[in-house]
Amino acid sequence: MNNYLKSLGLGCSLILVICACHRKKGVKVLPIQTMVHKKDSCELNFKFNHLKFNYFSGKGKLNYQDQNNSINANFHLRIRKDSLIWISVGQLGIEGARFIITKDSIFGLNKLSKEFYAYSIDHFSKAFNIDLTYNTFERVLVGNMPVEPNCSDTLLVQGNYEILKRINPNHTIESYINGQNQRLDKFTLVQQPLSNSLDVNYSDFQAIASIFFGYKVNASIKYFTNDNRVVYNSVYIEYQKIDIDEKELKFPFNIPNKYK
Repeated sequence: MNNYLKSLGLGCSLILVICACHRKKGVKVLPIQTMVHKKDSCELNFKFNHLKFNYFSGKGKLNYQDQNNSINANFHLRIRKDSLIWISVGQLGIEGARFIITKDSIFGLNKLSKEFYAYSIDHFSKAFNIDLTYNTFERVLVGNMPVEPNCSDTLLVQGNYEILKRINPNHTIESYINGQNQRLDKFTLVQQPLSNSLDVNYSDFQAIASIFFGYKVNASIKYFTNDNRVVYNSVYIEYQKIDIDEKELKFPFNIPNKYK
């Protein structure tokens, strides 16, 4: 696989954890609601506006950067809730790579060098030294909470933010909920003991029907390699079009015989 597609592969793995979405029509959403989580004497009470969908599709532009690359590309994204994420990436109208993500694996087609590859999601978790799951990918792609709240969480109020904080033995997650639009403004994940981190920031929010979406997303990962080098990767995304409705989408992914 050439360096261009390797970089796009890393970029797409980041894309899977950074996207907030904009749609012009047809989005069915839950009304702004108060989420209450109780277990024995535990109670968390905060407002968050969820996106409810069966199928999601979108397209836009992205910029991926690491120490050796700065790549601009176009992308198309499709999601079938709780099961599949599909993404196509290219430049100047030419598709360079196609990916499909299942509950446990990531498959890719390099259309430039005619190669096929497959990795487990656990492989990317180990590559970035950060815990990643399919469910986390999907929730962040639609701007919902990255993890389900539970009674180990702490709810804090800081200015206009309600901050849901979770401290586990190996990582800390902070979700910042905007008090004005009840949507996710940003979240951070820090993994110990190496202090590997994932930071995602949503911006350029605009009202669509009864919900807000960030048209622009910045995400960055900092992680330490096995030889203790610090590596930085980042992706900037700007959506141009989003559709969310009930009609079934197709997820084309065929492996030609001539691919390696």
